[in-house]
Amino acid sequence: MNKINNDLDKSINLNITLYTIINGLQEYREKLEKEKIKKNRTTFRDKFNANPNYEFGNCPFIIKEEGKINYLSSKFYGMKLYSYNQNMEIDNYNIYFTKKFAELCNVLYFSLVTRTPIILEGESGIGKQTAIYYIAKLVGLEVINIVISNSTKVDDLLLKIIIEKKKETGDIEVKNNETELYKALNCKDNNPKKLILFQGINNSSPAVLDILSSIFRPNSKIL
Repeated sequence: MNKINNDLDKSINLNITLYTIINGLQEYREKLEKEKIKKNRTTFRDKFNANPNYEFGNCPFIIKEEGKINYLSSKFYGMKLYSYNQNMEIDNYNIYFTKKFAELCNVLYFSLVTRTPIILEGESGIGKQTAIYYIAKLVGLEVINIVISNSTKVDDLLLKIIIEKKKETGDIEVKNNETELYKALNCKDNNPKKLILFQGINNSSPAVLDILSSIFRPNSKIL
């Protein structure tokens, strides 16, 4: 699942994935029969110490310290997400964590820990963007916000071609203008401090969808 993790981390990640698939999100878990929920929770909770019974209304995360480094731990998943932000303050955001919003935050947290791209779908106002910016701020990530419309082209995402005419000589010069997405994807840092957010991905043309799937395919070498 993630080459940077050791075998124990991979085992934990796999168990969490299986648990989430079998039980579904919180709003759907409540619709399942109680005995089925209880059976699945017992099976997988022992594997990764899941605690799905945290009190809603409170932040589903806690801040811990390991050495001199802060990390974010989920009350549900218990996995570690190291932070570049050394001034983490969970109670300073004036957010109320409804069941749906808390579950949304946990899904985003899991995707960051396992470095798994995800697609969020839902009606306006449920807190998708708020959750993204909330977790990004907690762990010190810069959000690169890219809005996709029906007219968005591949060049708009990666390299824009600019044609200029020099005043002195009258010569035509062709330049490639690197976009923020291109710079982020081409970053050579071992731990880039960026989170890429695509808004309106359902508006993508076939060409844009093709390039996005190529970029985020495992072991992609597009750049």
